[in-house]
Formats: sequence, C-alpha cells, structure tokens
Amino acid sequence: LLLFRPRGWDGGAWAGAALALGMATWPLLWHWLTLVGWRWTGGRLWAVVALGWAVALVVAGRRMTARARPATAAGEVTTEHRPQTTVDSPPTIRNSFPVVRRPSSVVYPVLLALLLGAALAARFIAVRDLAFPPWVDSSRHALITAIVTERGQTLDSYAPFLPVNNFPYHFGFHTLAASLALMTSQPVPDLLLTL
Repeated sequence: LLLFRPRGWDGGAWAGAALALGMATWPLLWHWLTLVGWRWTGGRLWAVVALGWAVALVVAGRRMTARARPATAAGEVTTEHRPQTTVDSPPTIRNSFPVVRRPSSVVYPVLLALLLGAALAARFIAVRDLAFPPWVDSSRHALITAIVTERGQTLDSYAPFLPVNNFPYHFGFHTLAASLALMTSQPVPDLLLTL
C-alpha cells in the first residue's frame, strides 16, 4: 500500500486495508515457507518484523522526500506557469444537484477512535477474569495453536492428537497466535483470550 496508494482513500481506509492485508499475509507466509521446510522461531519472526518495518520506513521516507521536492525539473509545470482560465469561459455543469462540501474536521476520526477504544476496552473487560477462552471449540483452537507453536510450521494433519489425516481447519488465526507465542513466550490461553 505504501508503493501503490489507491486514489481517493483517506487515512482510515488506508489503515484498515493495511491492517487486513498484514493479518492476511502472515498465515500465507507461514504456509508457503512450511511447504519448503522452513521452521519459524521467535528470533526469525522478530527479524522478519524488523526487516518489514525497515522497508516500510524507507519506502515512506522516499515518498515523503519525493512529495517535498519542488517541481522544477525540465518539462514540469509549476504553479507560476499554469495557463489561466479566462473570464469568458462558460462554467462546466457536472450534475444538477448542488455539491455540499464539508470542511475537513478531526471530530469524526476522534469519535471513531473513541468508539473503537471503548469497544476494545469492553472486550478486554469481558475476558479479564477468565483462565481459558469460553468458546465451544476453544480447546481445539488451543491444541492447534500449541502444535503450530511447537513445530514452527503450519500443520498437515492433527496426528497424533486427533485421528484426522489432513488439516481441514482454517489456520490464519492459529498462525497469528503461534507467532505471538513464539515472539513473546506467553501462554497460549492468554494469547487466545487477547486475540
């Protein structure tokens, strides 16, 4: 998204897409590297995170310096040399409805941040006294996450823990939880409650 910023996106749309793409990339990276025999460790995960942030900062820095550079190269039009429209030019009518332009305000992003903060706080309050997630299949999620953490790879079967010879279950959640477990050494039930 830093390299190819879609036009018309505001900061909130960009941040939401960045979060979603980032969370979707990790499970795919885990699976693709598992297929070639790679095993994840906490150190390897920290190295990939640090490298990813370093690349993002370099790309963002280049974009900022490119934006700050004045348009004075040969052939570029600056604001002093732009052709002026004449008074006799007829106005262009795009539609028959009046366009209402609101001044840009920080009120909406602040309200959204407060709403998201309140929702997050409510979720953490709901699980603060639990020792284990209260979902119906939380024991299965904990088992899968523990195995993925121990192996450092996505699974190809549940053996020897369950008599299932393939891995039909979604693994995105489990690889994110296993990544955090490897990077922080936190117990799996705590990580599942947090996620």
